[in-house]
Amino acid sequence: MLRKSYLFLSSFHFFESIPISLQSPYILCYNVLYEFVSLIFSLIRVHNTLWEDITQGKQ
Repeated sequence: MLRKSYLFLSSFHFFESIPISLQSPYILCYNVLYEFVSLIFSLIRVHNTLWEDITQGKQ
């Protein structure tokens, strides 16, 4: 638990040390990456659900 909080604080200090003018693109890139990964996992989940319905004979 202590290690997780240390990692969080170290990443927070790293982000805090970045100049304001560079933080916006960094945040934007992180948000786009997060949305892309979320979309991929959602599509995989929907695909698996549809595949289960097809293999069960449901339509």
